[in-house]
Amino acid sequence: MIDVSNLTFEYPDGTLALSNVTFKVRRCERVAILGENGSGKTTLFLCIVGLLRPRSGKVLIKGIEVNRKNEDTIRRIVGLVFQNPDDQVFLPKVYDDVAFGLRNMGLDEGEVRRRVTQTLRLLGIENLADKSTSNLSLGQKKRVAIAGVLAMDPEVILIDEPTAGLDHRGILEMFNILEELNENGKTIVVSTHDVEFVESWADKIVVLHRGRCVKVGDRSLLDELESFGMRKPIKRTIMSLFDFELSSAVVEISEDGKFGYGVDDVIPEIDIDLILLRGLHGPVKVKVSESLYDRFLRILREKGVEVIGDEGDKGGDNRGSVFEA
Repeated sequence: MIDVSNLTFEYPDGTLALSNVTFKVRRCERVAILGENGSGKTTLFLCIVGLLRPRSGKVLIKGIEVNRKNEDTIRRIVGLVFQNPDDQVFLPKVYDDVAFGLRNMGLDEGEVRRRVTQTLRLLGIENLADKSTSNLSLGQKKRVAIAGVLAMDPEVILIDEPTAGLDHRGILEMFNILEELNENGKTIVVSTHDVEFVESWADKIVVLHRGRCVKVGDRSLLDELESFGMRKPIKRTIMSLFDFELSSAVVEISEDGKFGYGVDDVIPEIDIDLILLRGLHGPVKVKVSESLYDRFLRILREKGVEVIGDEGDKGGDNRGSVFEA
């Protein structure tokens, strides 16, 4: 989907922001761009969508080179969500802000209404449609900014610092949004400092350091971040210090359909290792809402946790059954 080759960008004041950056993103991958402040993450995003022109090198999107000639095509394929939603959310009413790009495309109002309604529902903010954008929380504004991009139906979504400024619940909700978008076939690339988020979410990690791409790989790269001025996730530090793996849990479907870890209807991938940590001296019981149960078990399996017992039917008479992992 994205092929960045020897990309070099220099600002007019002589600041070399990117130097020979090379990496690829495959369709439907979840990719995290990591790096210290000033490492070139935002500049890279602006080059990918064609808002900045590199000094040398090139970016291909689905084999199409990003340049002035192809910029309209590229922006139909790739959508960019800025770090600060105030840079992107500017119309007085939420509905009109999400509809802005669609109306610029010349779509009829019926199609605009369909897309806006569908997008707001997907992101769980249909209740905000008639709200003033100036009265939204930061987390709500971030969702509206994502909605404005998502309504255009891009195949690739770039999100700059998706968790910046959010509280714990907001981070979990953002995780869930990105997970659902990816499950719906979107290729997602984020730039972030949030190594805990990356630990739980990313398929591929690209590490930028002083404008250079120094590492590309899987989550094992998180153990090397201290070499590039960042810290590795706390979970990895704890596990390496005490030399253990987390592998014990009991998963239970909640009787009331609510997730029993403090946040309703939000899947806890970000916290799964910490949840399991509580069970080092025996299994820990966790309630998971029925709608999130399958995804929760899938994440456990991806972490190498063996699921034992009869999972059975997740409704009816089996509701509330306990399963040991």
